[in-house]
Amino acid sequence: MTLPELHRLRTAFLAAGLGELLPELQALAVSEETALAMFCFVWLQSILDTLALADRLIDGFNPEKHQKAIDDFRSGDHEHLETTAARIRRLCAEQSARTRDELRDQSEIVEHQARLKSRHKPVRDLVRETADVLLALKPCWAMSPLVVSQLLPPKQYFDVVIFDEASQVTPSDAIPSLLRGRQLVIAGDEKQLPPTAFFVTESPERKRRPRTSGLRRVPQSQEPSASSRFSMRSARYYGRGCSAGTTGAETSG
Repeated sequence: MTLPELHRLRTAFLAAGLGELLPELQALAVSEETALAMFCFVWLQSILDTLALADRLIDGFNPEKHQKAIDDFRSGDHEHLETTAARIRRLCAEQSARTRDELRDQSEIVEHQARLKSRHKPVRDLVRETADVLLALKPCWAMSPLVVSQLLPPKQYFDVVIFDEASQVTPSDAIPSLLRGRQLVIAGDEKQLPPTAFFVTESPERKRRPRTSGLRRVPQSQEPSASSRFSMRSARYYGRGCSAGTTGAETSG
């Protein structure tokens, strides 16, 4: 680097307010990397000093107190999580004991059913007669939406109804569960497979009902033969893996 270039850079640095930094760098005889790091530190520190003069919150910021507040919050949060299960179990136990004492008739029915070896009441009837005690003993119930109507009478028994894997439940199957709660939480993933109707069969009434589609009826003279119809059906369901013959069908695997 030539002397004119050095003079130009020195003049630019002095104009930028680096008059105190340049002599220090010259006295230390630091390398290029160290000089750059020192320059960045001085630059950022000057920004912080300017903000501290303009904002009292920044001026009064104490890193040690800030870190202590973070540590205290983290410790309290971990303690809260560790004791939550025990706290909830205690609340449920207190609620169960209080409900059984207040509703002795329901409690006696539940105890009698628990002692039986057979000939129990249907679950739906037991829930209808002893819902308060059952819900106090077991506040959280898990069941398939398909059996809700079979097990629970049509009443709002629960505070919250939670649907997990909701993408695999049809709206019609979800309605009985929705009627049993006051609030709804839906958890699902659009990447999951949708509900399947593979195992659903048509009722006899629907099978006898004439189909009213937009396709015109093909005249009988233009209908394909039986072997042709079999080929079309097998191609549709087996991906053209079947071929029609005079004595039956052969699968290609």
